[in-house]
Amino acid sequence: LSCFKSSPNPVVEDFPLLTLMLSEMNLLIHEQLKRSNVLNYCNFQSTSNLRADTLSDCRELEAMLRVISGRTSSYSVALRSLSTKLTPDDAVDPAWASAMPYNKIPGPSVTMMLSGILFQGQTKDLSIMDMHRIMRDSYGDLVRVPGVLGRKDTLMSFSPDDYEKLFRTEGQWPNRRGMDTFVYYRNKVRPDVFKGMGGLVNEQGESWQRFRTIVNPVMMQPKTIRLYVDKLDAVAREFMEVIHNLRNEKNEMPGDFHHWLNRWALETIGVLALDTRFGCLEKELSNDSRDIIKYIREVFQLTWKLDVLPSIWKFYKTSTFNKLMALLDELTRIVMSKVDEAIIRMENNPTQSSDSQSVLEKLLKVDRHVAVVMAFDMLMAGVDTVLIIWSTLNLIFDS
Repeated sequence: LSCFKSSPNPVVEDFPLLTLMLSEMNLLIHEQLKRSNVLNYCNFQSTSNLRADTLSDCRELEAMLRVISGRTSSYSVALRSLSTKLTPDDAVDPAWASAMPYNKIPGPSVTMMLSGILFQGQTKDLSIMDMHRIMRDSYGDLVRVPGVLGRKDTLMSFSPDDYEKLFRTEGQWPNRRGMDTFVYYRNKVRPDVFKGMGGLVNEQGESWQRFRTIVNPVMMQPKTIRLYVDKLDAVAREFMEVIHNLRNEKNEMPGDFHHWLNRWALETIGVLALDTRFGCLEKELSNDSRDIIKYIREVFQLTWKLDVLPSIWKFYKTSTFNKLMALLDELTRIVMSKVDEAIIRMENNPTQSSDSQSVLEKLLKVDRHVAVVMAFDMLMAGVDTVLIIWSTLNLIFDS
């Protein structure tokens, strides 16, 4: 807010500055809510319940919004979204009147979680799908899983409407806890590689918003998609040829077809993240590509045991935890070598036109560490994600 007060005619020159301004305004709004303890705090026509300093700050905020909106037309959508939240009609969600207290949300007890009673004593080998099914059958569409062994409570919802409401009200600094083991690895085990950056998966709140502000202008542009249409089409056509050769006389796929799906997904993500082909669709798979697929599957299996099921790894480093750290080290070694190869290739043969530059090239121009972490995350998260999306799409078409 000081940048507004320092000049009678402020001009917002770049998106990060505007983001900072909006963030400060958002904090001011919430501070006034706490201070005045009134819900209808922006109804300037009815001021009897507002303290003088609260009313002054709200009027100052309203004036600032008018100044920004007049100077930054390209960000008018974001400003309208913020100003809409300040209107009296939206100040209170009617659903709050009928909302149940947090402690009334059903769920298993701490004792049940630790003893495995909820899962008939089979917690060790329980899959995530079985766990979700048991939770929903036992407690309904909204379940509170109590925090144990150093964790916080977790809410599980099986209602799509809940997620829509959550995404619309989470604000610009959302806090969605990810995998604690990944955070530990990046911050404690390999800070030399990640430089304190958790990436979009592991960062939360303001640090997540800063990271997203850097990558959004590159990742979310329609013209960026056009760069990869022909390349991804070539990968897809090559995979169609593989499918044609794998089919038997009944047009059925072999039992290990899911391995080919993983190979196709990794090849696709390699094009997107590093603008290169790994050769995963060839008959002979390279050792690095084979290891990436194998290690990613093992990592997800271990994080399920450590980050979802009860585990004492935060107090005592178990053999499962040590195995996960070793796997992440191997993945980091392989993936970072691929990232370094791509960076050297792009530095030696830079693309002249900015419209033709790949995602990695554009991010490297902004922040090298962000580019490295983003490429790493795309390779790590992309293999199973692309596979699941592809499988879901086919299930929809065949249902």
